Amino acid sequence: MANKLRDAYEVEDFVADESFINFHFRSNADDVANWQAWLELQPGKQAIVQQARKLIDTLSLSINDIEYSIELNKIKKAITDQAAVPNAYLPQMKDALNTVPKKRFSIVVLPVVMVLLIAVAYLLYNRYAISHQFTETANTNPFPINLVLSDSTIVTLAPLSTLRYPKHFSSTRRDVYLKGDAEFFVKRNEKAPFKVFSGNIVATVLGTVFNFKKTSDSIIVVELLKGKLNVQLKQDSSEATAIVLNPTEKVVYTEGAHELLKKLKDARTNMAFQHNNFQEIASAIKNAFGITVINQNNKRNWRFTGTFKNATAREVMDNICFVENLTADVKADTIYIK
Repeated sequence: MANKLRDAYEVEDFVADESFINFHFRSNADDVANWQAWLELQPGKQAIVQQARKLIDTLSLSINDIEYSIELNKIKKAITDQAAVPNAYLPQMKDALNTVPKKRFSIVVLPVVMVLLIAVAYLLYNRYAISHQFTETANTNPFPINLVLSDSTIVTLAPLSTLRYPKHFSSTRRDVYLKGDAEFFVKRNEKAPFKVFSGNIVATVLGTVFNFKKTSDSIIVVELLKGKLNVQLKQDSSEATAIVLNPTEKVVYTEGAHELLKKLKDARTNMAFQHNNFQEIASAIKNAFGITVINQNNKRNWRFTGTFKNATAREVMDNICFVENLTADVKADTIYIK
């Protein structure tokens, strides 16, 4: 290769260059002189050159026929997946593997084919390491922040929440780990389901919009906004016990009960009360929305009259509490009157 191309060499490029191998073993005077002159002009390349020479030295020790066969088979197996191997190396590798002599290596003669194989193995290792590197983003701002993952999935991360995710998703898996609240707009990919791990639950999607809300230390609510969502306990891999959500539904997980409950999400309805007491109102809310109302206030002897149209349970209780000078605290599917 021309000298100008050497300036961009990485470790694997040095190891795959036959003239560099000759320079390393000082087996060709022209190559030795050529590389020494280049290195004098490239002091910044000394470190990477030393790494390449160390890799070459790993083949300089003699091994017996059995060890040779074992190591060669390992390398053959590693490169059978052509999708993971740089295409430029495949023709050289295939031809070389068919002609590798079954004899011991010597410290003076180093078959170029084995150097190429080591270079490819180095590339594969680097690619594997990169795909398994995780990034963790913690939102310390008082407002939500947006993240764009490597597959173009958009995550809106709430304040005081943390998301851990790979820098690059693999072709078959997209797993992320959430602490706190977030909304996900998932890029559809049927070959690589998107999974969100949060506490003891796992949400699996192919393409959808949903959010996680941690309403307390022990309660997580998963709400589906668009598409379909599969939610299950992390320890349970059975699809039969998974809960499938539609856009009008949500799942509530309570750590103490260790169970998932499917509920209607933000259901709206018309309600009318005529001088009804707390117990009658709580019963009506339970029947209409599936939400439990608990009175934790000493003020119990009150009655309410009013009409609501297309209202949620929260809106109904907030208005009643305002009139009666009370407050409503919502946790998952329970409203506490205080």
